[in-house]
Amino acid sequence: MKQALTPRNLAMEDPRQVFESFICSPPLQSAKNIKATGTIAFAGGDASIEFQLEPRDFDELIRRGKFRLGDDKAFQWIREFQPEGVSGTVERYVRINEGMKQTALFVSEDHRRAWFYEIHF
Repeated sequence: MKQALTPRNLAMEDPRQVFESFICSPPLQSAKNIKATGTIAFAGGDASIEFQLEPRDFDELIRRGKFRLGDDKAFQWIREFQPEGVSGTVERYVRINEGMKQTALFVSEDHRRAWFYEIHF
């Protein structure tokens, strides 16, 4: 019971396991420099995972992660997101979730960098 009520601090966990838990399992072989932050708790929270990958794994990431291309019906924060320090465009993907969460994946034009966000309400 205590474990279920204790907030999960993603920065304190193994980044590859966080990647596997939130993005896709098993993790992509080329996923590297994974940085996870955020806190997930019983009452809500958020997860943020930044990583690099090889462009050859991009299609596999989208397929295994069950993402689809975002459109003009995506939540406003998804349509407006721009990663810090990135001047080029990013591709926006969403995952259809059941329950009280919003999930998005943002990928650089060259498919070498990605940013994952999940918000729990």
